[in-house]
Amino acid sequence: MRMIGVSGGAAVDYAGEIRRQPIGYWIKRTGEVLNSTIDKRLREAGVSRQHWLVLCLVREAPAGATRDQLHASLRSISDHHLDEIISDLCARGWLAPEVDPRSGVVRQTLTEIGRAGQLKLALVISGVRRQSLDGISEDDYAFMIECLKKMITNLGVEPGEGPKTGGRSKPART
Repeated sequence: MRMIGVSGGAAVDYAGEIRRQPIGYWIKRTGEVLNSTIDKRLREAGVSRQHWLVLCLVREAPAGATRDQLHASLRSISDHHLDEIISDLCARGWLAPEVDPRSGVVRQTLTEIGRAGQLKLALVISGVRRQSLDGISEDDYAFMIECLKKMITNLGVEPGEGPKTGGRSKPART
């Protein structure tokens, strides 16, 4: 395996695509292709990425999720669009509103159909992951992740910190 780095103050020579494009290009391009492929496959399954995210958040909330909790986690989705997504998932029978009799708070919960749908979508997402990793060994994948983490720490940031605020970054649900 050829190491990429600096040797005696000079860049190590390496060939092909790696030489023509910097690492940032490949990181960004990989993210774009992964995201567009996931979005396409979710659309083919009849939902949007936002539907998937709502289903994941509701699944992760043991007592169900309130609209405010969903909105706080999905700040990029407008109130109106979030309401449309919740209504659509309820109309499909995937979510059901449950009212807490004591507080009157409405929480969205997954129905049996919703759990099955969420599982089907999880298989779609994992299929994209498997496809993207075809031909990459576990060792190569681990090495790639360690290299990226090292690049981040070399730039003075802990791998889980955000670049501007130092806050923890949440892993993507892809």
